[in-house]
Amino acid sequence: MKGVKTMSINEQDIQKYHYDAKFNVEVGKFLGKLHEVFSHLSEDCISQIKYERVNYSTYKGYNVKFNNNVGRRYLMDKKGAWHETPNLMNWWLCLGYPVTDDTLESFKVDIQTEFYWKGK
Repeated sequence: MKGVKTMSINEQDIQKYHYDAKFNVEVGKFLGKLHEVFSHLSEDCISQIKYERVNYSTYKGYNVKFNNNVGRRYLMDKKGAWHETPNLMNWWLCLGYPVTDDTLESFKVDIQTEFYWKGK
């Protein structure tokens, strides 16, 4: 149409837009699942868990830490699957391992151990 400016959107912009939309939907589900796993911990313990949003150029997610000694980085891949990286690994080097119910429970056990055996 004459006189109407059209905006050119490249494929990368479209992919980023779709990824961001998917992340906004999936992050609520994922954090809900994580909170459900943590709900069996004491209130004192839960209050020490910190969430820090991660926005890399390629992926988004959260760092979840307890007492700065125990932590996981959770990132969502382009297909909407979640991956985690344990706190002792170089977080910036890889997407991590696929998240399963067992890996979430294992994180809870690590937090319990830190909380109960190393002092409140």
